[in-house]
Amino acid sequence: MYQDIAPKFFNNQYDAKKTPAPDSPVFCFRGKDVLVAENGSFFEYPKASSWKDTENFRYLFSVDDKDYFLAPEGMLPEFTGQEGDFETKEGEPEKTDAPAFAFRQVQQLYRYRMEPMEDVLAAFTAFQLRNWYVNNAYCGRCGKPTHHHPALRALQCDCCGNLIFPKIAPAIMTAVIDGDRVLVTKYANRAYDYISLVAGFNEAGESLEATVAREVKEEVGLDVKNIRYYGSQPWGIADNLMVGYFCELDGDPDSIELDKTELSESLWLTRDDIPEDINDYTMAYEMLLKFKHGLV
Repeated sequence: MYQDIAPKFFNNQYDAKKTPAPDSPVFCFRGKDVLVAENGSFFEYPKASSWKDTENFRYLFSVDDKDYFLAPEGMLPEFTGQEGDFETKEGEPEKTDAPAFAFRQVQQLYRYRMEPMEDVLAAFTAFQLRNWYVNNAYCGRCGKPTHHHPALRALQCDCCGNLIFPKIAPAIMTAVIDGDRVLVTKYANRAYDYISLVAGFNEAGESLEATVAREVKEEVGLDVKNIRYYGSQPWGIADNLMVGYFCELDGDPDSIELDKTELSESLWLTRDDIPEDINDYTMAYEMLLKFKHGLV
């Protein structure tokens, strides 16, 4: 999965005292896009030296000794020379001798297996934190402006004392197994048309295992048993912490009742039916590959 960057170390502890070095990577977002330069499957972020003024840049996190920063909203780098225009690029990246900086959708960085992988993790996390900062510029309790806590990754309101931490929404991803087959689904009404697993948000007062049973019943009408934990994955583009489970079908595999508001399709795949070349940057596809090769 894209967060598995060992032996490199991801340190997300907030440090208000850190300031950008000239070669510090800087995130510059526009909507759901991030500014990057590409060369084949490799990409990089603009460096702090591309701005004249970095006083209001916000420290985000580090990977080993490399510190990442967030540029103020709408503050583009002051490039000179042949770096190119800021245009959103679509489709798979093409190799160029002199890659231009352009805005690319954050999700495309994992779909096309961009490298280095720690920078994919960085993009997802930076996107999550940037959205949290933007969405909480004002207190949700009294409406007054917030400011950053001097020591914590938190925003605070001096008027009413409200303390706001980053939003993290737990959700499950589950592979329903029936002997030598696994149930896969496709989402309805989305541009994303790839196979996935049954997934859904954890509700208040509910264990994650109860979420698995409820979501499978709601989305495909099946009962399950022997629910067992697999792993987890941060999913910053939706503020999620995805928690993966395997479970077994408890009943008739042909009794599927599809929730067509959520899903467009569901089907049982044998181990041999699962594509070999699916992208294991995501937990869903890593789980499918584990099942394909008999490792679960």
